[in-house]
Amino acid sequence: MSAEDVVPAAAAPRPLPVRERLADGSSQMVYEVQEPDVKALRERIARVLASEGPLLRIANLLLKTKALGREAESTLDAERRLKCEERIDHYQWVTATTVFANPIPALNLVQGAAVQLDLIADLARVYDLDPSPVRLRALAAQLGQAMLKVGLVEAASSVVAGVFKRTPTTFVAAGAVQAVTMAYLARIAGGALAEYFRNGESWGPAGIEGAVLRQFEANSRADFLQDFARQGLDRFLSRVRLKPATAPDGHAR
Repeated sequence: MSAEDVVPAAAAPRPLPVRERLADGSSQMVYEVQEPDVKALRERIARVLASEGPLLRIANLLLKTKALGREAESTLDAERRLKCEERIDHYQWVTATTVFANPIPALNLVQGAAVQLDLIADLARVYDLDPSPVRLRALAAQLGQAMLKVGLVEAASSVVAGVFKRTPTTFVAAGAVQAVTMAYLARIAGGALAEYFRNGESWGPAGIEGAVLRQFEANSRADFLQDFARQGLDRFLSRVRLKPATAPDGHAR
């Protein structure tokens, strides 16, 4: 800032005290309102606009462009999140339906179906990425190992079993527990992968295990689990042409 950019101005000057003499010879203090004094400021602004107007307009356009860029990025991020959610939802129920029809050993819950190569590839494409088959298999193996290491299979099985514990349709529920657990694990895996791709193929400071645990915590609300289990049970019952007497929360349907 140059010295000529510093100009005196008073947008709201203080009232000026004036002693006024009255007719009886006495006096009193009154305050006269002063007019704003911004003439020097106006003149300086006019000179700046005359000499630097084009540059200021360019700077203003750049600011607007950056704002539009941020808005576009925000819109794109929201669209990508929605696409990821749709793909995760699709794969979790396809996986669950397959497991319901063909139960698998508990130890294979993660390795057998939760981390699918097709799901990884689809989520990567949402972010304009195209991992090689070798990279897809490596990601699936890493994520599966992380889920096993943090005890997610046992935790998910326990959480889902708790949702079904008061369901009287025990024949169906017995097969549905594993299938819904599978869908739940697929959802957690998908959420962690979506976060990984969204962050530029980074698991974050807590690593892959931290990403898995964040998704588990984000999907552990009681109301969400009740609705999730209900969706699964409805899908499975429709396949065997049965109708449940009650929902997983114990209320009549």
